[in-house]
Formats: sequence, C-alpha cells, structure tokens
Amino acid sequence: MKQNIQPHYFETATAWHEHELLDSGDGKILERFGKMVLVRPYAQAFWPKSTPELWQENHARFQADLHNFGGKWLYKDNAQKSWPLRWEMLRFQTQLGASQHIGIFPEETKHWLWLQDTIKKVQNPVKVLHLWAYTGLMNLVATHAGADVTHVDSSKHGIGWAMANQKLSSMKDAPIRYIQEEPLKFIKREARREKNYNALILQFPRMENEEESRYTDFLKQLPDLILAIKDILDPNPQFILITAPSCIHFTTTQAIVDTLKPGRGTISSGVICLKEKSAGHLLPHASFTRWSSN
Repeated sequence: MKQNIQPHYFETATAWHEHELLDSGDGKILERFGKMVLVRPYAQAFWPKSTPELWQENHARFQADLHNFGGKWLYKDNAQKSWPLRWEMLRFQTQLGASQHIGIFPEETKHWLWLQDTIKKVQNPVKVLHLWAYTGLMNLVATHAGADVTHVDSSKHGIGWAMANQKLSSMKDAPIRYIQEEPLKFIKREARREKNYNALILQFPRMENEEESRYTDFLKQLPDLILAIKDILDPNPQFILITAPSCIHFTTTQAIVDTLKPGRGTISSGVICLKEKSAGHLLPHASFTRWSSN
C-alpha cells in the first residue's frame, strides 16, 4: 500500500517550562529540570562552553567512570535526589540514581503531543502495546487521550517507578496493564493466546556503558522481535511509534515500520534535537519513526 512519506528531518523538541538546555560544551550539557540544575555527559558537545560562569550554579553533576563503565552523581549541599515535575496533566518523579538518566527524556514531549493528537482522532478503541516503557510517562499521555495500554518492561525498578508516576498523576484508574517480563517472551505468549493490539510503541532500551553487551544482544534479537510483533499487531493498526536513543539507528526505526507493513498512512522519520539556550546549538538526542493511519 502506498505511504504518504514525509522527508527525513531534524525536529526540535517542544518547549517545556520545566526543562531548559542552558549550555553545552567540553563533552557535557547543563540542564534545568524544575528547580534543579544538572550537569551530564554529552560526548558530541566538543565545542567550548558559551557561559562558563553559569555552570557553577549546578546542584549535581554526573561523573563518568570510564575505567569501570559507570559513574556517580556528585551533589552539592542544596541538591535534591528526587523531586516532582509536571507536564500538562502529568505529575511525575525524577530521581538521581545509579545512572545519568533521571526518569524523563525531555525530547520525548514531541512524541507525547503527537500521541495525544493521533489517539483523539481514532474512532475505534485503541489497544497499545508499549515495549521497554521505562517510567511510563508516554503511557499516561496515551491513556489520558483514550487508549488502553499494556506496559512491558523487564525492569522491576522501572515498573515500580511507572506505577508511582501513575499515582502521582492522580490516574489510578487509567487502563494500564503492567507486565514485568522480557518483551520477546511476552509477545510470543500473547501470540499463542491469539491476543491482538492495534497500536505499537517500541522504545529501544536506554542502557549505560556497562550494559553495552546487553544492548548488542538487543540489536541481535531485533529481527526476531519484529517478526513476533507482526503476529499480534492488527493488520490495520492505528499507529506505530519507534524511538531509539542513538541517532545512528535512524534508518533502523524506519526499517522496522517497513517490515511491519502497516498499510496506507503517513510516515515520518528523523532525529529529535534539543536547542541550547546560550549559543543556540542543536543537540541531537534520539531518532524516531512515526506512522499513523489518519
């Protein structure tokens, strides 16, 4: 079936009052999340910092340990290790823990708006399968727009965090089913039960350096995963959203949608960037492919 294919492009993340990319340089980024200012690694920022004095105002910085492929947060006295943020109807908790990730990827707000718009246009019930759903924020957006969601992730910590975010958002009755299991194993069992979903969100798992071998394993099993998804995805789905943390997987996300052959619709692929406040640099953060039937 013919697709309405939009050109590949760099897309700037939607402005959000709880987040600012303040500055970047020397392999790091300076960001504000609510009232907290954080320093995190960003290897591609090889230019000098534009406003060096601003960096002294950080509350915490993540110090990477290149020898042990990990790192730790270094806190100032006024730092909080956990604090709430809000986005429209959502209320959720951020945490500084064992990795540089804090529970929210600000570039994804662009996808949240797309989900809201796409789901609200659908006349029939929307049953979303969300793989590697992390802290569940995208699920809350989807259910608020009218969808039912099955949240699949192998991380017990991630599932617990997602449930806490659901409660914090006062959405305890939202139709979200939580499954703590490896997605491929779950999908194969759903196929045996002849279960069916008419929407898919597949987020490549975000892993730290010490988990690079696990990420390699994930990429190796990706073809089997996509073939398994075809067995439980409706032949005429409502939408498909694929995201990957690395911009080099930009073509991979589109290849997945091509393999699933969802039929006639609109497809767009690209790289989402955050725009820095100081010098205006555009920093690529993730690749994506979005397909919808409407």
